[in-house]
Amino acid sequence: LYTTQPEVDPRFGQVALPWQALLNGDPLPVLRGAVDNIGMFFWRGDLESHYNFPGRPVFGPVSALLFLAGILIAIKRWKEPVFAFSLLWLAVGMAPGVFTVPAPSFVHTISAQGVVYVFPGIAVQAAYVRLSKAGKERAAGMLAAFVGVLILANGAWTFVDYFRRWGQLEEVRGF
Repeated sequence: LYTTQPEVDPRFGQVALPWQALLNGDPLPVLRGAVDNIGMFFWRGDLESHYNFPGRPVFGPVSALLFLAGILIAIKRWKEPVFAFSLLWLAVGMAPGVFTVPAPSFVHTISAQGVVYVFPGIAVQAAYVRLSKAGKERAAGMLAAFVGVLILANGAWTFVDYFRRWGQLEEVRGF
């Protein structure tokens, strides 16, 4: 409908600028959107304060590494249906954020949210299995304890950002 009657929904034309550029032969806005949306897990999250603490990435440094390791494990094991499905879900869920603006956008990539948190779990589970099979039960136990501490640290970070800092932002108070 937008291509035949753009006046029906001007917002679509605004958010679809990268897609329109790609159709016109310019892939740079889509590539920039891909980098920005992948970056929301590692270095800079959604900047809109009514959805998130502005700029806060999805993961902290350690969790981001576990996320990346989980993706690499899933890619390596892509022939197994669970891993292929998880990678496909992630790609399809991230696609709206890649082809639209602003980037990164938690709203545009919301359908990826369910699978995003699976990937750090894949990495932890793979490490735990490897340690257990090698007869290193003590190391496997330490890994479990480390993950527990990581969850508590992320919980504290999240608590401070969302229940102290976020509510103090003027634009959030207005919402």
